[in-house]
Amino acid sequence: MTKGVRIFFSSSNQFAFSLKIGHEIKAIRERLNVIAKDKDDFHFIQCSIEPQIMNRARETYSFVLEDEIFGRENDKKEIIKCLFNDNVVENISIIPIVGIGGLGKTTLAQLVYNDETVKKYFELKLWICVPDTFDVQQIVKEILKQLTREKHEESLELLQNQLREKINGKKYLLVLDDLWNEENNKWLLLGNLLMVGARGSRIIVTTRSESVAGIIGAVSWHALRGLPEEKAWSLFVKMAFKQGQLPENEAFISLGKEIMGKCAGVPLAIRTIASLLNTKASENEWRSFKSYELSKITQEEENDIS
Repeated sequence: MTKGVRIFFSSSNQFAFSLKIGHEIKAIRERLNVIAKDKDDFHFIQCSIEPQIMNRARETYSFVLEDEIFGRENDKKEIIKCLFNDNVVENISIIPIVGIGGLGKTTLAQLVYNDETVKKYFELKLWICVPDTFDVQQIVKEILKQLTREKHEESLELLQNQLREKINGKKYLLVLDDLWNEENNKWLLLGNLLMVGARGSRIIVTTRSESVAGIIGAVSWHALRGLPEEKAWSLFVKMAFKQGQLPENEAFISLGKEIMGKCAGVPLAIRTIASLLNTKASENEWRSFKSYELSKITQEEENDIS
């Protein structure tokens, strides 16, 4: 072997590694370290797993299959109650949905957006997936595109005139999905343009950050929590077992409940882990997954397993 061979591992700057791949790379690193101890001419330098969230390619839409959603009925009722609250002082109020990644903030917003009573209550409904780089001009262009079905390439001055003309005096519902911006001046630029709607207009914002909720002027927000245990188990059963039916083997049920408990009620975590288990047919495979894969999850990862 040639002396001084160096092996480097690094992640893409565009995407975060999944839990499974993270564990696989960790295992590779451990094996290479063992080799390095045995070979004087083999130098393993580093295994860098530092995924950086750059400008995410994520994009969402307003449609949702309500039958596929578990345990968000009460959350939906609370948000709709806020939408229809006539005691709000401001003509246009903002309702943030705040929670960690994977809880289903977007899903909850979709459920509300597609509710029949909500459709009848508002003259205009708009859904905007906010890009990482909070670009007011781009957001205004997207709103106008949805309102007019045309592209707009004008300056911000012309765009803001068109926007105010389109929403002036109309009761609208605007969803700003996945907002990260914490710069108050940028929000004010957009917020001021949106304040010309009719009384009763509402803006729903989904975000992971309570700071964002404060910056956009919300007095309170809907803090989304993990699913109740009963609903979490129903989702787990649907995803983990064939045809969503409980198996006769009680050991699978017991293991499933232990594994589900690690998911902390986070729907995305439950779906992901249960789907992995669905491909494992034997009890030994489930036990191995619980003992070796799940045991590697730190508390920090449990809180942001997505």
